[in-house]
Amino acid sequence: MIAPLDWGLGHATRCIPIIKHLLEHGNEISLAGEGSVISLFKKEFPELITLPLRGYRVEYSKYKNFFFISILMQVPKILLAILHEQKWLSKQLKKTSFDLVISDNRYGLHSIKVKSVLITHQLAIISGKGPRIDSLLQWFLYKQINKFHSCWIPDNEKENNICGTLSNPIKKPLRYRYIGLLSRLENKIVSKDGPILVMLSGPEPQRSILEKILLDQLNELEQKTVFVRGIPSPNLLVSTRFIEIHNYLDTEQLSEAMSHASVVICRSGYSSVMDLIKMRKRALLIPTPGQTEQLHLGLQMQKKGLGILQYQDAVYLKKGLLDCKNLPEIQTNMNFNKIEKALEDFGI
Repeated sequence: MIAPLDWGLGHATRCIPIIKHLLEHGNEISLAGEGSVISLFKKEFPELITLPLRGYRVEYSKYKNFFFISILMQVPKILLAILHEQKWLSKQLKKTSFDLVISDNRYGLHSIKVKSVLITHQLAIISGKGPRIDSLLQWFLYKQINKFHSCWIPDNEKENNICGTLSNPIKKPLRYRYIGLLSRLENKIVSKDGPILVMLSGPEPQRSILEKILLDQLNELEQKTVFVRGIPSPNLLVSTRFIEIHNYLDTEQLSEAMSHASVVICRSGYSSVMDLIKMRKRALLIPTPGQTEQLHLGLQMQKKGLGILQYQDAVYLKKGLLDCKNLPEIQTNMNFNKIEKALEDFGI
């Protein structure tokens, strides 16, 4: 059984290569979640069993200065969701003998009755509230991680590490493994002169706020653009003279769109970062306001010459797109196949 977190679609999309590998080796898979996560899975894998599992349902603040406070106030809701996961899994195990439970950032999906793996790239906490708060939060995080049989980290430990201290802190969990990068996309064609590709993602209301900012500026630029809103509802195609708008593109469609794109505009969430590296695409990265993890990742990408960072309240597409085009050609030798060895060593 595979169950990803419901904060945006990134946790679900990075599970897709794992699901495909398991299916290729004859495994039976159940997918758990609700809302947009299950909608995405049903589009990608309509033949698989889906199980209703309530998400964490975290909401972001409209204002970046209140982001941490907003998340803090929702901690009781998150803890209740974790307790609900444990009870839910206990009931499911009475019905189905799973060989393995793979949880992407859902901390209640472990049991002494079944092997369980937690996937996360966030081993260090960057709260923006100082090292003491970060250390306290990491201590609590590791208490949860160590309840799983293993922690799989979608990054490289030393050479070609992408997340920096976020995924590679000095102190590690008791049982962990670096599984390399994960991306569902496949490069179809090498192109430098195609349209701009916008990939939106993440919880509301920040997704809609950024959508409006980008559409306003793109209409003024009058450059050919494919705009993916990141909403896995029935696809809506709206075409203007320069902008083609989609609610959602499946894996094959998004691979095609990104293959042809001259530059990508997206959040600096880790799943998007891994997709960009896999496809070797220059990108304008706009972190979700107040989300320090995305700011850290955006700065890491800019430092490595893999993208340009702009803040949401100061987006200036004309300059950002020009800066992206001036980036050097992206050359990477990242390994996206380590997950196969990890699954084999786990007896799957």
